[in-house]
Amino acid sequence: MHRLATTKSPSRRNSPEPPAKDQADTLRKPVSPPEPKPRPENRRNTRSRSFFAAEQPFKVYPDRDDEEYQSLCRQVAEHGLLRPLVCTPEGHILSGHRRRRALEHLGSTDYPVEIVVGLSEEQKWARVHLENRHRSLSTAEKQQLGRAELLRNPNLSDRSIADLVGTCKETIANYRRALEASGEVPRTDHRVARNGQVHPATKPRRLPVYHTRLNHAPRHADTLSRIDPEKLPASKIILTNRDVVRAAHQERREALANSPLVRQPADARVYNCDFRSLAVRAKLQPGQVNLVWTDFPWSSEWLKKNGEAVVDFAIEYLAEDGAFATYYGNCPWLPELMAVLGKSLHYRGMLINLNQSQKKDQFFITKIARKSRQIFVWSKSPGWTFDPNDLGFTTDVYTGDPAEKEAHDWAQPVGESVHWLARLSRPGDLIVDLCAGTGTGGVAVRRLGEGRLWVGSEVEEKTFRIARSKIAAGLPDGVPMAVARTPRRPPSPALVQMPDGSTHRLETLLSNANYKQVKGQGYLSMGLTLTPRDSGGSGLHLCRHATAGCGAACFAGWDRLNWPNAKRAMIARTLLLARDPDHFRAMVAYELQQAQQQADERGVPLVCRLNVVSDVPWEREWPELFAEYPRVRFMDYTKHVDRVLATDRPANYHLTFSRSEQNEADCRRVLEAGRNVVVVFRRKPIPETYWGYPVIDGDKDDLRFLDPSPAIVGVVAKGAGARRDKTGFVVDL
Repeated sequence: MHRLATTKSPSRRNSPEPPAKDQADTLRKPVSPPEPKPRPENRRNTRSRSFFAAEQPFKVYPDRDDEEYQSLCRQVAEHGLLRPLVCTPEGHILSGHRRRRALEHLGSTDYPVEIVVGLSEEQKWARVHLENRHRSLSTAEKQQLGRAELLRNPNLSDRSIADLVGTCKETIANYRRALEASGEVPRTDHRVARNGQVHPATKPRRLPVYHTRLNHAPRHADTLSRIDPEKLPASKIILTNRDVVRAAHQERREALANSPLVRQPADARVYNCDFRSLAVRAKLQPGQVNLVWTDFPWSSEWLKKNGEAVVDFAIEYLAEDGAFATYYGNCPWLPELMAVLGKSLHYRGMLINLNQSQKKDQFFITKIARKSRQIFVWSKSPGWTFDPNDLGFTTDVYTGDPAEKEAHDWAQPVGESVHWLARLSRPGDLIVDLCAGTGTGGVAVRRLGEGRLWVGSEVEEKTFRIARSKIAAGLPDGVPMAVARTPRRPPSPALVQMPDGSTHRLETLLSNANYKQVKGQGYLSMGLTLTPRDSGGSGLHLCRHATAGCGAACFAGWDRLNWPNAKRAMIARTLLLARDPDHFRAMVAYELQQAQQQADERGVPLVCRLNVVSDVPWEREWPELFAEYPRVRFMDYTKHVDRVLATDRPANYHLTFSRSEQNEADCRRVLEAGRNVVVVFRRKPIPETYWGYPVIDGDKDDLRFLDPSPAIVGVVAKGAGARRDKTGFVVDL
């Protein structure tokens, strides 16, 4: 085909230039194919017993007379050897030690053998591990194999050896530390990875400390006794975190079980009896129970023995609109459970709790690593549903709380129970736990309050005593019981007309942003941020005692509150308070209710600061808020001296007086009355005393209700405006 010289084909636009003449001649010469690499030769035939060497260096697994070996013997006797032994010409078996042992056990004289030649030492070991990878090894066998591989090839990386053995690299690293400490394995400065690349061993080996399990300590103590004391004079055994935690849990359980029995609260009572006797002990009436909430140790044997009695109790004592909810582990007898409970109860759904921690429950029978816990819900009547009037739709997935195993290995998190009991029950309901355990359900019901009652049974005396102690403690110190109230319906988002003509949508009013108050550990903090001065045409001046000094150094003028979006939202909240105070109060009350529920689930008190940068006298403007939420610790700073010195202020509302350049006389009045005053200092360090009163570091947290009094709360000036202050608002030392 003719091709024009001036035209370049699009398909060959990036093709290389044609070779020169001498190169073309070279390319036309015939090239001989490369020499093939020699491959290992395999020969299959039979050998007698005398063929095998007496020493077998590639035998790394101990002999076992288990059911698997007995099954192998029966198979060989019936069908013969299906897979030949893999050997080297020297009679070293690479794969088939158990098959050879089974043949000897059956008296066989001929051994089917596959002989492989041309393998290097590394290739032989690779063949050994490849042939035995399918085997299920015990922990002792994995340890033996891992130590043998470390002795044979100490330069191999921990991950590579772990892949060969079938364990984790941390276990191999533990073996390596022991062998290096005893001198059986030399320390190397590099490691060979799985892909053959060499990497430096950058992480230093901390030989003086050896981590071990509690039940392995005697064995490792013997290892450490062989270490040269001049090399490692500080060698000692350190228990793993698991053993330390278990020891602490055991100590806590003994303390709870041996504590003197106290009088049980009226809203949560536990009895030391079988669940069949609970109705008599607790004087339950048929149809009185609203919810059965339990966590039985479900098993096939337990179901056959107690399943019918559980169903009979539910049918007799549940109300017509009652429900039955139970935890269920990832076990193979779910069909039996569904069959037993489904005879008389109506299945309504499954609730899922996702584990928060990275730890997984591993089931080796099914090879499943579980990251969730299930709760199955049945009802007595077919028309049962979650109450749509009070609670609306209920999501069936909950991201669980951290495990709480200090009282029992099978205990469930309290916050998880609080979450589901709030949705499965209504205020005033009677909740029964047929297997109370350590009383998690009773603690959850006490935290929920709202008139709920809880009754439980526990057959083990020690666990019963632990449950009784936990329930008596009930809530964290200083947190009163909840008051009965109807759950609020969520208000609609607020649409605020801004001065520039645009509309701002407010989904929430309270915030848990990273203000100073969230530094307090063990508390959930919320805050309400309004504009302190008349901003955006709201017509409100929410900080009437502001001065020139504090105005220049105001918290609202620096950091994130001065960002456009944050400032716009702050103005929108203030405008909503001015134009529609009812909607404003509905949103705050609902968000406080949700925050209180979140705090209960975490098991911590709720702290709310209603004046992050404003100074509204909420005790006069909205007194019913403090009565509706008595468990919330409200706190604020103020420059209104009468508010601080008032004696009729709500008990759960704490105020700290704020010094300015104009109110020094009021500050001294407050201090003489036994209250606290916050003072802004130019820089650190803050003084130990000021005006003759001790100084508390107020920058550590914002939990002023925990401070001793009378005292000065010292904070350091923040923001450019405060640091440049010349009015006297910021104190120079």
